[in-house]
Amino acid sequence: MKIPHIVSSSPHSGNRHLQAAFAALGALALPLAPADAATVTFNPAVPTFDGDDITQLQTGTLATTGTGPNNEANYIAANQKAGGQTFTVGATGTISAITLKAAGSFSQIDTGTQLTLRISTVSGTTLTPVLNEAATPPTMGASNGTFFDYITFTLTTPLQVTAGQYGFDLGGVTTGNFYFQIDGAPDSTFAGGTAYTSGANGVGNTTATFLNTDRTFGVAFTPVPEPSGVALAMLGSLAAMSMRRRRN
Repeated sequence: MKIPHIVSSSPHSGNRHLQAAFAALGALALPLAPADAATVTFNPAVPTFDGDDITQLQTGTLATTGTGPNNEANYIAANQKAGGQTFTVGATGTISAITLKAAGSFSQIDTGTQLTLRISTVSGTTLTPVLNEAATPPTMGASNGTFFDYITFTLTTPLQVTAGQYGFDLGGVTTGNFYFQIDGAPDSTFAGGTAYTSGANGVGNTTATFLNTDRTFGVAFTPVPEPSGVALAMLGSLAAMSMRRRRN
């Protein structure tokens, strides 16, 4: 996924495919400790996703279970549940960014607002967090119209994952005004997962409540390439040399 430089840019840019190739030489493990701080970027247009990324880009209907602007399913706010989406990872690789589409009305982000982005493994309705990053977006005054379209969270360090079911959610706790709506599809047609809420008062917990909708989202994913024939031969030679040394 190519992330436009609109408000801020990630300090950890680089060739994701080259990084993934180096990562293939080592063992992959899911990091359980919280990371530092994600970079937040507001974008007026949908970022460019490639064929490896995981996306649901249908828009036009807020992801709601009811009506009204303060519905817990479509609002990201300090007094609402964390709002998220499950998705399926088909191969070993890394996740470097999460993008959500915002709906334009009834929104405000005061100075000092801190959002929390989580990524969890999903089993039934159980969420097991494997990443928890704080993010401080730029200040945005009260608005009754569109103030941005897409909000991208670029992770401090790409998250290494294996094939399976995952979910991301967004919440936040702040002392000032903080609220905005997120967009979604009119029904749950995305084959890889579904929208959900979790927790209360801006903080997600370990239980997902699934909704009959999907968020409009993109997950920047880079698969780890299979080791080449040359690499496999080198590994085999090293293993054989090690065995001979042990016998001697």
